[in-house]
Amino acid sequence: MLILTIFLSLALAALFTLLPARIHHRRSVRADLYAGAGVSALVWLWAVCVWSKPGLSVGFDAFRLAAILIMQAIACGVVCGFRLRGTLPQKLRTPAAVGLLLAASLGIELFVGNLNWLATHGYTPVDLRPYLVNDADPAAPLTLNDEQTTLEFAGLDFAIYNLQLDGLTSLADGDTPEQKNVLLTLNVAATDEASSASRQSWNWEVAPASARSRTHSLDLSGRASTLTLTASGYTGEYRSYPLNAQLTTVYANARRPLDFSVLRFAVIFALALAAFALRPASAAWQDAYLTHEKQYRPAVLAVGLVLCAAAFLAPFGDRFNTGVATSFYNTPDWSGTSRIDFTMHINDWASNAGAQYGALAHSLLNGRLDLEKDPPAAMAELENPYDTAARQAAAPPMPYGMWPTITDAITSISASCPAFCSSFRLRR
Repeated sequence: MLILTIFLSLALAALFTLLPARIHHRRSVRADLYAGAGVSALVWLWAVCVWSKPGLSVGFDAFRLAAILIMQAIACGVVCGFRLRGTLPQKLRTPAAVGLLLAASLGIELFVGNLNWLATHGYTPVDLRPYLVNDADPAAPLTLNDEQTTLEFAGLDFAIYNLQLDGLTSLADGDTPEQKNVLLTLNVAATDEASSASRQSWNWEVAPASARSRTHSLDLSGRASTLTLTASGYTGEYRSYPLNAQLTTVYANARRPLDFSVLRFAVIFALALAAFALRPASAAWQDAYLTHEKQYRPAVLAVGLVLCAAAFLAPFGDRFNTGVATSFYNTPDWSGTSRIDFTMHINDWASNAGAQYGALAHSLLNGRLDLEKDPPAAMAELENPYDTAARQAAAPPMPYGMWPTITDAITSISASCPAFCSSFRLRR
């Protein structure tokens, strides 16, 4: 299969090397060699890196043949297409460039954004439960808590490229998704052919509600002999949660599914269009805008939309200040059931300041203007609840009180709309 792939790849490289010369009725030049054979060589270098574990030639199958040839066809086709774009009529050159950029973005999403899917397609999953040391009941779930924090596997004698936690659920109880879906931290240590002493890797953070976080890649040398997983609960600057979870088993060499992201594809395509529009040979650098105002209105509109998108996405840089949670963003606050959750929970921690924004958004969507949260009695008695000094003086002793958090959030929003608690209206 590998030999067949090499021959087919050489044929594609020859095709895209000779095609520009045949279309232009000239002899091949060095640039043709770079666009055909050079790009093909880069594709093979990419393949060597992607399938470095266990190796490109190990287990080479029809899937790798198709992946390499399709990526080579897309890469060489895009490069060759841009070189031949000048032979088209003037009106067709821009649509052709857009089509080529669309194909390039699709190739980047499939072959770069899904490297894990490609690399693990040929893996054979191995259940590590039979190798678990001191497994009292192989049929029962494995429990991780303050008394049982370690899972030790021995007698492996095979290569391990990644680990996957199967059936992981959080047993923690609480009022908020973050308290129920406690973020775990696993430390992975193993012995392999390069080291007889246990070597520790980077910490592995796992959110039970996030399937993506339950798989972790390893970088071991040769066959592994022993493997030790040490778990701990979440410990942050303002809060900490104990370890309390269970899982069915641990798999080695698990296959990763195809994860085609429409959002990532759209972003790549938008960036490619922007790079093409701002290339040195474009009209944007050669024509005066004031003399072609009508012509460039779409470009101005596009720039304005990009700036609006940047302003909209900027607050999401800090998950604590957004008030929303999804399966891929702010996962500790995600309920695991809906596509998007407003972090409506309001507690006594200053790091939950963004929860008030989520709670207010939830109230507005339900036609209400209150946070559905009763204020403390002492706060309701204040003559001016916006007085920071008065709030702090009347607040009960706590490290980071709920009062400044709630009231500051309401104060910042009340400039544009009246917001008040369920039993106490605040003055604007």
